[in-house]
Amino acid sequence: MDERLNVLMDTSQINAQDQLLRDLQPTTVVSNLKWSYWAEPTGVLEPQIADIKPPVYNKEYPVEQIQATIDFDKYQNDYQRLWYRTLLKSDIGDVNVTFDASRSTSFLLFVNGTFYSEWYDARHAWYTGAVKASIKLTLKSAGEHLIEILSVSFGVANDNRRDHFDVKGITGSIYWNGRDITKNGWYHQVGLLGEVGRIYQKDIIEWDEQVLRRVGKPLTWYKAQFDLPDEVVKQSASNPVHIRVDGLQRGHIYVNNFDIGMYWTIKGDCKISSTACSVIDTSMCDKPTQIMYHAPPEVLKTKSNVIVIIEELGALDVREVTIIRKV
Repeated sequence: MDERLNVLMDTSQINAQDQLLRDLQPTTVVSNLKWSYWAEPTGVLEPQIADIKPPVYNKEYPVEQIQATIDFDKYQNDYQRLWYRTLLKSDIGDVNVTFDASRSTSFLLFVNGTFYSEWYDARHAWYTGAVKASIKLTLKSAGEHLIEILSVSFGVANDNRRDHFDVKGITGSIYWNGRDITKNGWYHQVGLLGEVGRIYQKDIIEWDEQVLRRVGKPLTWYKAQFDLPDEVVKQSASNPVHIRVDGLQRGHIYVNNFDIGMYWTIKGDCKISSTACSVIDTSMCDKPTQIMYHAPPEVLKTKSNVIVIIEELGALDVREVTIIRKV
């Protein structure tokens, strides 16, 4: 439905072909891709590359994510991510950061450019209240620290109600070991620097081929090129081409400048639940619920296909990524 609750598509009227797709077997088309990487900057209040500077504005308090990003469509159609940054004095020792947050959102916490931990809530059920996020860390030095929280939206709630508008990101107060830092003064950066600069499309950065340097390190962009046999491209509508994301955790994939969407190798639940995904969860018990992601036929070509990946949590080994087709 659109914002006025007009029905745009009724999935109950669509004849699914999922059984046919399940019967198709994956075959590797391209492996051993030659990857290079670029690290998304952290530890900087207002980062920029070349002449590209992302939208940054200051507020006394953290602004809810949809409200913070809605005015920046001229940069990109949709921003899934928002940085919250603030400078804060703190003593050495254990810290518990707690704040009001939205469902179906992830938060990555960095201090002075170093990643500490993630908190997420993957539920999409409609909900009027906030959830409480909690991230723990240990500071090894006292003094002024740059606190960075990256909010990553997993999408809107499943139920669109007339009397409710979805929210994302930090939605209320934030505390540092019980100390209220809500009005500490916050920098808001809309989107990742690589998103704003469209590095999946423009040649404005230096890519590094030493990809093993970034094993397990979050917010890493990866790039590779690959060719496809002519018959694979011509038959890609009936025998679809997929990106198999072994070695990755969560992020976005771009193929030839086209955003094919989010990937997440989250493992299936090993206990029966009442959710709509319970059949998939239990059938993929302790395995990724999805490992292959479709590349649309219209974006593929035989020569010099470019794949760019933004890995949010840190790749285990990007060299395991392959291009497959179902036949």
